[in-house]
Amino acid sequence: MTVGNWIAIAAIVVPVVIGIIWWAIVLVFRSGQLIKGLDHIGDAIKDIKEMIKPLPVIEDRVTELWRQKTTMSQSPVILNEYGNKILESSKIRDLTTKYYDEIVKSVKNRTPENSYQAQEIIIQEISKYKDFDKCSEMLEQAAFISGAAVDTVLLVAAYDVRDKILKDLGLSVGDIDKFAPEKK
Repeated sequence: MTVGNWIAIAAIVVPVVIGIIWWAIVLVFRSGQLIKGLDHIGDAIKDIKEMIKPLPVIEDRVTELWRQKTTMSQSPVILNEYGNKILESSKIRDLTTKYYDEIVKSVKNRTPENSYQAQEIIIQEISKYKDFDKCSEMLEQAAFISGAAVDTVLLVAAYDVRDKILKDLGLSVGDIDKFAPEKK
């Protein structure tokens, strides 16, 4: 090999080696910034956890306002004019009639200790029907006809069937408010 060949090889190899070294330095620098960024993400997650803590309280308040849209605050809570309109136009009684025995059984299995707990369990159990494929079409139709959300239609259905279920469980409708947490 001649000196000219060595110079040509050096002209190719030296810039490649320098480029590799340069990119190695850049990657090391960037990975350091990446690690710092990951540390900040950990701090941000802790901040988010703190911000989420009041959400259950807000959810309870929103739920209460939502329930008041279709009910009257009597003793016990009953459907108001809007709630009765939804009940009649949606034909949601068809669902509660069809699945009544199943609803009663699921409420019984959760062993409510008093009328208030039973009422809340009834609402929870009936609201689960929105997740059942066998009911989705009926619920969507009921919501569409009544002009209300599926959850609202289910709430109305729960209050409509509540008294009958409480009687079947041997509980008194008149005792609901006696055990309500806000009354204690």
